[in-house]
Amino acid sequence: MEIKAIIEGTCTTKCPQSEIDMRQREGLLHPFEMEEHNRRQKRPRCVLAKMVKEYKRPAAGQEEADPATLRTVPVLHETINYLYTCIVGQSNIAWSNIYDYVFDRLRAVRQDMVIQNIQGLEAISLLEKIVRFYIFMVYRMGTKITPTFDPTINNQHTQECLKRLLSLYDKVEGQHENQIEFECMYLMFNLGDAAALTHYLELPNKIR
Repeated sequence: MEIKAIIEGTCTTKCPQSEIDMRQREGLLHPFEMEEHNRRQKRPRCVLAKMVKEYKRPAAGQEEADPATLRTVPVLHETINYLYTCIVGQSNIAWSNIYDYVFDRLRAVRQDMVIQNIQGLEAISLLEKIVRFYIFMVYRMGTKITPTFDPTINNQHTQECLKRLLSLYDKVEGQHENQIEFECMYLMFNLGDAAALTHYLELPNKIR
């Protein structure tokens, strides 16, 4: 059986140039990616520093990803930091709109991680940042459903990332300074769940 080589991204910006060109051409820019005074124009221009790669659902039979469209690990960190500092930090925007944009862009970060098979400490560091957003939005949005926020979907993504993160803690040697914090998050997020309790009982004493 042929083993595919791991693809290593070469994109050093938060959004690949090919996507910037396409979304600019097709009028698919998000308001967060434009200058405020240009948003009402028929075909507003993007602000390059504000462009962030959007999530694209994989298509059946799709060709292998182009490395130029996959962001490097440092740029994935830069992307998350930008989202949290410049988007989540906005006080004059509805939380539902912030969530919709950041959720999509974080999903694209996770997609880049999967395609490149990012593992180890690099994956741990990225997932810790991502999980914090999902957990924060559980607190911020609660159980109310809006056109852009569904707590069930948010919980599904939280669980996926938490389980992946805890698995990495177990596989990657060494001490992980944030492990106890995220082990607690997992337990609190799964109160009454037998699998979560079993996981807790199997943890080393120094973690419990």
